[in-house]
Formats: sequence, structure tokens, C-alpha cells
Amino acid sequence: MNEVQSGGISKWWSIMFFIAAAFNILAAVWSLLTPENTALLMYGSKTALNNPAASINTTAFLVFVIIFGIGYAIVGKDPSKNRGIVWLGIMGKLYVFTAWGFYCKAGLVTSTAFIGTSGDLIFSILFIIFLYKTREQTI
Repeated sequence: MNEVQSGGISKWWSIMFFIAAAFNILAAVWSLLTPENTALLMYGSKTALNNPAASINTTAFLVFVIIFGIGYAIVGKDPSKNRGIVWLGIMGKLYVFTAWGFYCKAGLVTSTAFIGTSGDLIFSILFIIFLYKTREQTI
């Protein structure tokens, strides 16, 4: 893969960040628009919707997923100038993957929900590769 094109960062990285943005935004919007399905997929039961705190926390979590998605779109527009957002994305995605692994093991979220976080793990690895491969271009 060519990391530098015309003195800048390869278009592939921009495309990858736009895909990451779409992954976050589409998943979160779908989840917000279909709360019953989301409750079943995440918690294995629609009864989670009966708990106002759980409902508020789930909504807040999904809004932050959208905000991170917007951040990835900003990175996609100019990856060389938005490396700080990439670091935040790595931390967020690794946290979600790790935490949901523990939550799954404890029976607090479904295995389907945990498997869904594998996308976060994959993107965090790609983000780390991006930072490594493009490090000289931003020094």
C-alpha cells in the first residue's frame, strides 16, 4: 500500500476513516431508531427499556458513538491534521471492546453485542497502523 500520494497521505486512509465514520453513525442511528431490537441485541431482553437509567445510559452511549463517528469523518477529510482524534478513537474503541468482553462474561450484555465490538477492535488496529505508517509525514 502506498502511504504517500502527491506529497500527502494515501487516499486509502481517508476512505478507511470514512468507513469507520459510517460504521459508527449507521450502527448508532439504527440502534436509536429501533430501541426494542437494540435492547434484545445488547441485553437479551426488552425489559432493559423499563429501567430509565439504563435507557438514558444507552442513549447517551449511542450519541457518543455518533460523535466519534463525526470525528472519524473529520479525520477522513484530512488525516494528517487530525491525528489527535485518531488517538481518542483508539482509546474509545479498545475500551468498548475490552469492557464489553467483561460485560459479556458477566452476563450483562449478549454475546451478539460483544461480537459486534469486534469491528471496534479491527478499526483500532487499523488506526494504530495508520499512526505508525504515517508518523514521519506529520513531524
